[in-house]
Amino acid sequence: MTIRPSLRSLLVPLAAVLLGGLAVPPAVADTQDEPVTWTIEPSGAEAGDSRISLRHAVDPGETVSDHVVVTNFGPGEATFRVYAGDGVVGGDGSFDLLPTGEPPVDGGSWIAIGPDGAEEVELTLAAEESQILPIRIAVPEDATPGDHPAGVVAELVTDSDALLTTRVGVRVHLRVTGEVEPAVVAHVLGTSWQPSWNPFQPGTLRLDLAIENAGNVRVGADTDVAVSGPFGLAAAGETLAHREVLPGQQVTAQVEMPLWGLVLTSGEVVATPVAVGEDETLPEAAPGRTAVSVVTIPWSQLALVVLLVLGLVAWRRRRRSAEARIQARVDAAVAAATAAAAQQAD
Repeated sequence: MTIRPSLRSLLVPLAAVLLGGLAVPPAVADTQDEPVTWTIEPSGAEAGDSRISLRHAVDPGETVSDHVVVTNFGPGEATFRVYAGDGVVGGDGSFDLLPTGEPPVDGGSWIAIGPDGAEEVELTLAAEESQILPIRIAVPEDATPGDHPAGVVAELVTDSDALLTTRVGVRVHLRVTGEVEPAVVAHVLGTSWQPSWNPFQPGTLRLDLAIENAGNVRVGADTDVAVSGPFGLAAAGETLAHREVLPGQQVTAQVEMPLWGLVLTSGEVVATPVAVGEDETLPEAAPGRTAVSVVTIPWSQLALVVLLVLGLVAWRRRRRSAEARIQARVDAAVAAATAAAAQQAD
């Protein structure tokens, strides 16, 4: 359950059920009269079932049918808009749909709802009432193989003009039959180097990354960052795991690691696709490799070296000056002794 502004610039997440493994949690919204609680779940034609999502593998041009059930748990009558949308992964890694009001262009556009096959259905339910709605998924003839993530949501309809909406949904896994091609690529968006003020501590290397799903199926991504200075010195590394990246989409990540700067640091970012959820196996795929190079000048260590050199030069000068003074005293003593001996001789 989430209550968020329904602005085009925001993504409104579905319920946690869309991540898999949980029963559908109801949505709760506080209206001016009384709270409304409701949910939407996968269903059979006659009754709800135990599924947590709608999952179909379909051929191009094929049409399949399924059902969802919307339940109003509230104490009074409530109206809901039921519609489909394209799936995205939000900034926190959870599965979302496109913002309210943004029309679907992929898998969500293939879904028709209700007995008349409409883009959306407005449903009024009495207290404690449920209604099963048929879902028809018509895959275009030219649909490309792979995953086309979507979802079906039930959004509370209110009389309020506030820019807030509440919706809860169920995920729709759509896979068009054909060759499965998992692929992920890491893009380096930016680098920065922050040397430590303490010369006896390493600095911090920061990388801003975008992990792109360049294949046609949803995958997780294990991302390994490995860098080092010249000749492999001062090596450092970090590993990231992204739960899910959808085809044609990308997620951003930030990596920070302690690093001893040796003027120039280089390495690579390796992104490897991994299976997600019930997609137990994937065809073997080569990891995506991206080179990275960062100027890492160790200013505090250089300052320490300069101070040590200056200190050594100053010490040597003082030592030479002291030696010169001692030598002058020795020479003066020798000259005095020589003069005294000459006087005695005369």
